[in-house]
Amino acid sequence: MTCVRGEKGIHRIPLALPRSLEPRREDLEEALLSAQRRLKDFADRNGWADLVKDRFADQAEIFNDKAEFDAALIRLTGADPSTKLPKTYSAALEKGVFLSVSPRLYQENYPQGSEDGAFEKLVAHEMAHRLHIRILKGDEDAMGPIWFYEGFAIHAAGQFETLPIRLSPEEIQEVVDSATRGSYAKYGAAFRHFLEKAPIQELVKRAGGKDFPDYLRRIDRPFLLTQATKGDCKGTILLVQGSAPFNIDGRIPVKGRSAYHNIEFYRDMADALNSYGWDVVRYAKPGVYKDRIDLNEYDKTDLATIMRQLNAIWNEMPSRKPRIIFAWSEGTLHASRLPLSEASAVILLGAISTNIRDVILAQGGSPKEIKAIRKMGREEMLGIDRPAGRLLDELAMADNWRFFEKHPDLPMLILHGEEDTEVPASHAKTWKTMLPRHRIDLVLKPSGNHMFGVAQSPDIAALAGTIQGWLAETLQTK
Repeated sequence: MTCVRGEKGIHRIPLALPRSLEPRREDLEEALLSAQRRLKDFADRNGWADLVKDRFADQAEIFNDKAEFDAALIRLTGADPSTKLPKTYSAALEKGVFLSVSPRLYQENYPQGSEDGAFEKLVAHEMAHRLHIRILKGDEDAMGPIWFYEGFAIHAAGQFETLPIRLSPEEIQEVVDSATRGSYAKYGAAFRHFLEKAPIQELVKRAGGKDFPDYLRRIDRPFLLTQATKGDCKGTILLVQGSAPFNIDGRIPVKGRSAYHNIEFYRDMADALNSYGWDVVRYAKPGVYKDRIDLNEYDKTDLATIMRQLNAIWNEMPSRKPRIIFAWSEGTLHASRLPLSEASAVILLGAISTNIRDVILAQGGSPKEIKAIRKMGREEMLGIDRPAGRLLDELAMADNWRFFEKHPDLPMLILHGEEDTEVPASHAKTWKTMLPRHRIDLVLKPSGNHMFGVAQSPDIAALAGTIQGWLAETLQTK
């Protein structure tokens, strides 16, 4: 067996064929090579390049008769000769030997798998199982439940990528709970669902553990709670998002020139606050995923949807220790609608103290433009930022400071950059002017931007340090 010239890790596999398939030898040999290239690309992307250098198969045999394939596989594995293999069972890679039915039989016996490159993907699928075992250093028992290791192979091979299947939460749980074989398309959809919640390397590492189902339930919540990394937990801080479609890390997951496309504001904030002894909760709005935005979901995120999500998160946050609300930008309009009487403190960054109309006008908008927005459909998008329905709801809100009037004893920290070009710094002073009897501390940062940083970048260390210092003094937490 030899490597293809110039392609490390891509091997020419000796191929045995019945006479009826000899005319297709060149195509089938190319499928074996293409499958290896497909798997190598997957491994390279995920840090497993070293694990695909050695060949996965020493030889291959493709059959034009399903009964002959079944018999050969049973002999190879030493299974009971009376074993009946399902009609859809089309390939295997055992003891260094790849066996499969022909592309024609595969399509006839498993029409659900019909797609561009279907046979090449079938080969890659079987090799992906071997890669999975190599990742686990030979421990097949650590591959996890059926749906997971099949889902891994489906994803690695690129199968069912164009199939428009999205599972409901109930369907995902059904796949996870089932101990018997089911739909491979659903396995692929479930696996890709969890890839939006956690890195593939972490999923692979955890899949064989007894606590894997609990781990999946934890990461599949509509939010992520990261725990304090220093000392005993002082309490929990909820990071309320601004207007943009940020993913759970605080990055807009599409290409663009804005600073928000290139930072991970909420993850960095969470890491910093965790190091000070705080648990931190962050989330993504409906329709926003790790690396994409589903506008068919996101365009429905009006104020009612946002508040249902935030209240559900708030109700799940531990209440035995202080619960802190941190809100940024437009999110300060949403924070004021949370149960403020249950909060131990509120921290507002780049906050809107009056109303969104004032902010639009300050940014150079006009009453005419606001009037045009009022005529838009609720699910029409205003750029990529938000649907018109959410802005229409916010335009109908009273001034934001009024929601805090009934809570004079609630400690509030107002943080604002003096060079904020999105919400004018004058809004920061309005809080103290309109709520003179409230416990409000104001910190204005010279040259600070909307993220309390400078230029186009946040200053996470300064921001988190300021918050920690204020909380320690206000709540007497050291």
